[in-house]
Amino acid sequence: MTEDESLSKSPSGPQSAVFSYFHFNPAIHSHEKQKPYEILINLPSAETNPDTYTCHNQEFEDHSTTVQDVRDREGDFSLDRNGMCWRTWHGPDAWQGIDAQEVEDMGHDRIQEEYIAAAEAFIREELERQDGRAIGVVKVFDWRLRISMNIKEFVSRIINPDNGLNAMIPVTHPHVVHQSFGGAVTRVRVHMGD
Repeated sequence: MTEDESLSKSPSGPQSAVFSYFHFNPAIHSHEKQKPYEILINLPSAETNPDTYTCHNQEFEDHSTTVQDVRDREGDFSLDRNGMCWRTWHGPDAWQGIDAQEVEDMGHDRIQEEYIAAAEAFIREELERQDGRAIGVVKVFDWRLRISMNIKEFVSRIINPDNGLNAMIPVTHPHVVHQSFGGAVTRVRVHMGD
Protein backbone atom coordinates (compact mmCIF):
# COMPACT_ATOMS: atom_id res chain seq x y z
CA MET A 1 0.00 0.00 0.00
CA THR A 2 1.42 3.40 -0.92
CA GLU A 3 1.45 6.37 1.47
CA ASP A 4 -1.26 8.08 -0.64
CA GLU A 5 -3.46 4.96 -0.43
CA SER A 6 -2.91 4.77 3.33
CA LEU A 7 -3.86 8.42 3.78
CA SER A 8 -6.96 8.05 1.64
CA LYS A 9 -8.14 5.20 3.90
CA SER A 10 -7.64 7.26 7.09
CA PRO A 11 -10.90 8.05 8.83
CA SER A 12 -12.10 11.57 8.17
CA GLY A 13 -14.18 13.85 10.31
CA PRO A 14 -14.05 14.27 14.08
CA GLN A 15 -12.39 11.40 15.97
CA SER A 16 -12.63 10.61 19.67
CA ALA A 17 -9.32 10.26 21.55
CA VAL A 18 -8.03 10.20 25.13
CA PHE A 19 -5.16 12.51 26.08
CA SER A 20 -3.33 12.83 29.40
CA TYR A 21 -3.11 16.46 30.51
CA PHE A 22 -0.62 17.77 33.06
CA HIS A 23 -2.42 18.73 36.26
CA PHE A 24 -1.36 20.76 39.31
CA ASN A 25 -2.93 19.38 42.46
CA PRO A 26 -2.89 22.20 45.06
CA ALA A 27 -4.13 19.81 47.76
CA ILE A 28 -0.84 17.94 47.50
CA HIS A 29 1.75 20.46 46.27
CA SER A 30 1.98 24.23 46.15
CA HIS A 31 3.19 25.09 42.65
CA GLU A 32 3.28 28.78 43.57
CA LYS A 33 6.29 27.94 45.75
CA GLN A 34 7.64 24.90 43.91
CA LYS A 35 8.37 24.16 40.26
CA PRO A 36 7.16 20.85 38.80
CA TYR A 37 9.84 18.20 39.20
CA GLU A 38 10.57 14.52 38.78
CA ILE A 39 13.54 12.83 40.45
CA LEU A 40 14.85 9.90 38.46
CA ILE A 41 17.01 8.34 41.15
CA ASN A 42 16.05 6.00 43.95
CA LEU A 43 15.14 7.85 47.14
CA PRO A 44 15.18 5.19 49.86
CA SER A 45 13.25 7.34 52.32
CA ALA A 46 10.49 8.00 49.75
CA GLU A 47 9.07 4.55 50.45
CA THR A 48 9.15 4.92 54.23
CA ASN A 49 8.20 8.62 54.40
CA PRO A 50 6.30 9.60 51.22
CA ASP A 51 4.94 12.82 52.75
CA THR A 52 8.46 14.22 53.10
CA TYR A 53 10.28 12.58 50.20
CA THR A 54 8.51 12.33 46.87
CA CYS A 55 9.96 11.45 43.50
CA HIS A 56 7.66 13.90 41.68
CA ASN A 57 5.03 16.54 42.22
CA GLN A 58 3.22 16.02 38.94
CA GLU A 59 -0.11 14.49 38.09
CA PHE A 60 -1.83 13.73 34.83
CA GLU A 61 -5.54 13.49 34.11
CA ASP A 62 -7.00 11.58 31.20
CA HIS A 63 -9.67 13.42 29.24
CA SER A 64 -11.70 12.26 26.27
CA THR A 65 -11.36 14.79 23.50
CA THR A 66 -12.79 15.16 20.04
CA VAL A 67 -10.00 15.72 17.54
CA GLN A 68 -11.18 17.75 14.56
CA ASP A 69 -10.13 16.85 11.03
CA VAL A 70 -8.22 19.80 9.58
CA ARG A 71 -7.46 18.30 6.19
CA ASP A 72 -7.92 20.94 3.49
CA ARG A 73 -7.89 23.63 6.24
CA GLU A 74 -4.21 23.46 7.19
CA GLY A 75 -3.61 27.02 5.96
CA ASP A 76 -6.15 28.35 8.49
CA PHE A 77 -3.67 27.75 11.34
CA SER A 78 -0.66 29.84 12.32
CA LEU A 79 1.75 29.76 15.25
CA ASP A 80 0.69 33.23 16.43
CA ARG A 81 -3.04 32.56 16.28
CA ASN A 82 -3.16 28.88 17.31
CA GLY A 83 0.23 28.01 18.78
CA MET A 84 0.66 25.39 16.04
CA CYS A 85 0.58 25.10 12.29
CA TRP A 86 0.93 22.61 9.47
CA ARG A 87 3.46 22.98 6.72
CA THR A 88 4.44 20.54 3.99
CA TRP A 89 8.10 19.64 3.78
CA HIS A 90 9.34 16.88 1.53
CA GLY A 91 12.74 16.66 3.18
CA PRO A 92 16.18 17.12 1.65
CA ASP A 93 16.41 16.39 -2.08
CA ALA A 94 19.09 13.74 -1.45
CA TRP A 95 16.59 11.77 0.64
CA GLN A 96 13.84 11.59 -1.98
CA GLY A 97 12.81 8.10 -3.10
CA ILE A 98 14.53 6.12 -0.35
CA ASP A 99 12.62 3.54 1.64
CA ALA A 100 12.47 2.88 5.38
CA GLN A 101 15.20 0.21 5.26
CA GLU A 102 17.58 2.60 3.48
CA VAL A 103 16.90 5.22 6.13
CA GLU A 104 17.61 2.69 8.88
CA ASP A 105 20.81 1.61 7.10
CA MET A 106 22.03 5.23 7.14
CA GLY A 107 22.09 5.12 10.92
CA HIS A 108 21.28 7.54 13.69
CA ASP A 109 24.31 9.84 13.28
CA ARG A 110 23.84 10.42 9.56
CA ILE A 111 20.14 11.11 10.06
CA GLN A 112 21.03 13.62 12.79
CA GLU A 113 23.73 15.36 10.71
CA GLU A 114 21.79 15.55 7.44
CA TYR A 115 18.02 15.14 7.80
CA ILE A 116 17.56 16.72 11.23
CA ALA A 117 19.84 19.65 10.32
CA ALA A 118 17.70 20.26 7.21
CA ALA A 119 14.52 20.02 9.34
CA GLU A 120 15.93 22.65 11.74
CA ALA A 121 16.64 24.95 8.78
CA PHE A 122 13.07 24.45 7.46
CA ILE A 123 11.56 25.25 10.88
CA ARG A 124 13.82 28.33 11.24
CA GLU A 125 12.73 29.63 7.83
CA GLU A 126 9.05 29.09 8.67
CA LEU A 127 9.37 30.82 12.05
CA GLU A 128 11.20 33.75 10.45
CA ARG A 129 8.53 33.97 7.74
CA GLN A 130 5.70 34.01 10.29
CA ASP A 131 7.44 36.30 12.81
CA GLY A 132 9.15 38.64 10.38
CA ARG A 133 12.31 38.56 12.47
CA ALA A 134 15.51 36.54 12.60
CA ILE A 135 15.46 33.42 14.76
CA GLY A 136 18.60 32.71 16.75
CA VAL A 137 18.41 29.00 17.53
CA VAL A 138 16.19 26.16 16.37
CA LYS A 139 17.18 22.83 17.88
CA VAL A 140 15.58 19.43 17.43
CA PHE A 141 16.63 18.04 20.80
CA ASP A 142 15.10 14.63 20.29
CA TRP A 143 13.66 12.72 17.40
CA ARG A 144 12.23 9.27 17.18
CA LEU A 145 10.27 7.16 14.75
CA ARG A 146 6.69 6.64 15.91
CA ILE A 147 4.53 3.64 15.04
CA SER A 148 1.15 2.40 16.22
CA MET A 149 1.26 -0.90 18.06
CA ASN A 150 -0.40 -2.78 20.86
CA ILE A 151 0.70 -1.31 24.22
CA LYS A 152 1.53 -4.80 25.58
CA GLU A 153 3.84 -5.39 22.62
CA PHE A 154 5.41 -1.97 23.08
CA VAL A 155 6.20 -2.32 26.81
CA SER A 156 7.81 -5.72 26.20
CA ARG A 157 10.41 -4.20 23.83
CA ILE A 158 13.86 -2.99 24.85
CA ILE A 159 14.36 0.60 23.67
CA ASN A 160 17.68 2.37 23.29
CA PRO A 161 16.79 6.00 24.17
CA ASP A 162 19.87 7.26 22.28
CA ASN A 163 18.73 5.71 19.00
CA GLY A 164 15.84 7.50 17.29
CA LEU A 165 15.41 4.49 15.01
CA ASN A 166 14.00 2.47 17.92
CA ALA A 167 10.35 3.27 17.22
CA MET A 168 8.05 4.45 19.97
CA ILE A 169 4.26 4.61 20.16
CA PRO A 170 2.59 7.95 19.29
CA VAL A 171 2.66 10.65 21.95
CA THR A 172 -0.42 10.72 24.19
CA HIS A 173 0.47 13.80 26.30
CA PRO A 174 -0.37 17.13 24.63
CA HIS A 175 2.70 19.37 24.69
CA VAL A 176 4.22 22.45 23.09
CA VAL A 177 6.91 21.46 20.64
CA HIS A 178 7.84 24.89 19.33
CA GLN A 179 6.20 28.21 18.82
CA SER A 180 6.80 31.66 17.41
CA PHE A 181 7.59 34.73 19.50
CA GLY A 182 4.05 36.07 19.01
CA GLY A 183 2.63 32.65 19.93
CA ALA A 184 4.66 32.64 23.15
CA VAL A 185 3.41 36.12 24.07
CA THR A 186 -0.19 35.09 23.34
CA ARG A 187 0.17 31.94 25.45
CA VAL A 188 1.54 33.93 28.40
CA ARG A 189 -1.30 36.49 28.14
CA VAL A 190 -3.94 33.75 27.99
CA HIS A 191 -2.60 32.17 31.19
CA MET A 192 -1.35 35.26 33.02
CA GLY A 193 -3.39 38.19 31.67
CA ASP A 194 -1.81 41.51 30.77
